[in-house]
Amino acid sequence: MTSNNIKSFIRQYSSAIDYKIPCISIILAAGHGKRMKSSKPKVLYEILGVPTVIRVSEAAKKGISSPNQIIVVGVKAEEVIKAIGKRKNTCFVYQEEQKGTGNAVKVALEGIDSKFKGFVYILPADAGLITEGVIKDFKDRFEKSDCDMLMLTGEYRGETAKNHYGRVIKDKRTDEVIEIKEYKDIAALNDMYKIVHRGKALSFTRDELLDIREYNSSIYACKIEPLKKYLSYLEPTNVQKEYYFTDMIKIFNKHNLKVGSQTVKNSDFVMGFNDRATLKKMDALARHRTY
Repeated sequence: MTSNNIKSFIRQYSSAIDYKIPCISIILAAGHGKRMKSSKPKVLYEILGVPTVIRVSEAAKKGISSPNQIIVVGVKAEEVIKAIGKRKNTCFVYQEEQKGTGNAVKVALEGIDSKFKGFVYILPADAGLITEGVIKDFKDRFEKSDCDMLMLTGEYRGETAKNHYGRVIKDKRTDEVIEIKEYKDIAALNDMYKIVHRGKALSFTRDELLDIREYNSSIYACKIEPLKKYLSYLEPTNVQKEYYFTDMIKIFNKHNLKVGSQTVKNSDFVMGFNDRATLKKMDALARHRTY
């Protein structure tokens, strides 16, 4: 389908957001999933017979107690949209080029009316084990906090050399999140990594960063106004030359906004997958949890 045809198709399946409800979830479902080695869209792979994008979508709506949802589609958009179907207060938007998660969020915000002043919750469509309860706890923590952004994190078990998640770098004095450093960018370091946070100079060796066990789940809660204001500050200055949404954390910090984190009690809930072996493990975990 051409871009215009896809956008026309999207209009058929989208329904209006209810702006009286102050919460919207954004589901990022535009990726390739190249390592799955299949023509099937990654987000349509199933856990217990249900596509992961639908599992995440339903958990998000129930967890934030809002039907409002923006789903970002890209690769094989038509297949993904048809699988999800037309739903109340659900709008699809099209990420024409896969330029990274930051770009995907930018596309999603274009689908939200400027009069909306509430909270947005951002989730990846491959987090097929996330539950309504985990999201509800995360929402409650965010709304009770003074954070402009809250991120849900996991605790890596096993050898840190095998941990390919982004590391959560924190200020030990305040427990604030300073930034997220992606695994590929840490692996490419040849020198000390230096940061200035709240006027204090900090430095880390490559090994110190790799040894951090708290990792980014790619699940976030944000106040929409600062998010919209500073999203344009993102730059593709990384190994993959993409707009990383994770860079919003250091941008928020630079402008004296507060970023916090909540670590999920069981890190299995925030697993994502890039290959069939991990998907198989997630399906087994879901089966054990259910039966």
